[in-house]
Amino acid sequence: MHKIIDPKTMKKFWPYLRRYRRQMLAAAFFGILAGGAGVLMTWQIGAAIDRLIGAGQVDFAGLGKLLVQFAALILVTVVSQLLIQRLGNALAYRSTADLRDATFTHLNHLPLRY
Repeated sequence: MHKIIDPKTMKKFWPYLRRYRRQMLAAAFFGILAGGAGVLMTWQIGAAIDRLIGAGQVDFAGLGKLLVQFAALILVTVVSQLLIQRLGNALAYRSTADLRDATFTHLNHLPLRY
């Protein structure tokens, strides 16, 4: 069962996220980068299979080059996913802390009778 995000709720929370636009854009960029690297890895697996022509006809030089490229793509994917995780955690922590600070500031300005 999927929960639908209420636009009204997001509109109320947006001011606390707005200060972290760079982090959100960086996380989106790294997400696209990791997705693209995943697609390229799939393509490279197909290209590696194509190098396995038959018995005694394997293109080892081509396979070696593809293996190095594949390792580089794995590294790009791992680093991108790590940065997405770090940026997302920092964004969640900081925006929640900002919301908490704003809430306590607001509550401290209310009259005691409230």
